[in-house]
Amino acid sequence: MGKGRQITDILIPLGNGSVWQNNELRYALRSIEQYGSGFDRLFIIGEKPNFLKNFIHIPYKEAYGPALNTLCKILHAFEKSDISDNVIFTYDDNYLIKPVNLSEYPNYWRRYLSDKPLRDGSYWAGLAHTKKILDGLNKPCKDFSVHCPIILNRQKFLEMRPLWDRAIKEQQPIGVRALYCNYHNIEGVKLKDLKYTIAGDANTIEFYQKDRDVFSISDLSLLKGMDKYLEQRYPNKSRWEI
Repeated sequence: MGKGRQITDILIPLGNGSVWQNNELRYALRSIEQYGSGFDRLFIIGEKPNFLKNFIHIPYKEAYGPALNTLCKILHAFEKSDISDNVIFTYDDNYLIKPVNLSEYPNYWRRYLSDKPLRDGSYWAGLAHTKKILDGLNKPCKDFSVHCPIILNRQKFLEMRPLWDRAIKEQQPIGVRALYCNYHNIEGVKLKDLKYTIAGDANTIEFYQKDRDVFSISDLSLLKGMDKYLEQRYPNKSRWEI
């Protein structure tokens, strides 16, 4: 499906349990409306927010942890919808802050993958496991899990189906972006990640956003005032809001 479409669609996976009733997505879309170009349709896979319009919803019931749910949603979108062959994959907690052509967005990476998890938890264990897979394939080991959009290609993604199927069968968390980009020898652009775990005053937040085009947030930052910052930063409705 979708073969031959040169225009780039946006794909956003949405899970259950938003601490802010999916308002994270509301302001992410406002940031795309304000600063993004080079895209066509909006696809949301997973939960269906009741405050949106003019988008394509792909129902999906989650069955795994976050990493494998993300993987399965991408596979489902590529295999079961007419989404474009090149997709701008982004999350509900990514916020654009400068004009960008999303169809030409760089694939950012931030460090090299480690043999051992840098912290506790399945996310970091998944990245370490991803390095083992890449080492076995004699591939580079850059960490592309920067909190920002990324461009994924249908053919290249589905070409890796045996690797994806193995991860799903073993229920082993992996770094989907890292495995995809390194498998296809994507050089990428190095960028220091910016995810707010707590929030500060507006001047402090703006300072850390210098020389960037995107930032991300955590649930904790919303409880520390990031919700108010987003409301002030992106006051205008997007084309997708009712």
